[in-house]
Amino acid sequence: RDLHSTSRRQRQMCIRDRAAKAYDKPFASRIVYRDKIIAEYSELENTSWLNRKEKVCYETKHSSYYIFLDNMQFHLYDYMIDDESYGIYGGSFPLYENDAFVGTITFTGLRPQEDHGVIIQVLEKVFQERN
Repeated sequence: RDLHSTSRRQRQMCIRDRAAKAYDKPFASRIVYRDKIIAEYSELENTSWLNRKEKVCYETKHSSYYIFLDNMQFHLYDYMIDDESYGIYGGSFPLYENDAFVGTITFTGLRPQEDHGVIIQVLEKVFQERN
């Protein structure tokens, strides 16, 4: 069983459960697979951060948190800082299938490292259930 074959409701519940257990703050999440939104949930009025973080992930094929940390040292992505269409903070993670980039899982509403951490927890749960 992989992330795509898991039902939409199961994906949404997995993300909500992880976030709700760890934090008591409003958030938004989205999973995109092969250019289609397969799960989305929001308690936020403005979900533009989902789009901004996803754009970083789609362009670089790395997590937005990795790009944030890498940029602090090497400044290769400084152009993203001043461009409001990018969200160079933690919260979007690339999805790969057979070594090919196929989408993203994105979370926003907490601190950047916490957004990234929620995604890691969700993916760990999916992989544990798979094995």
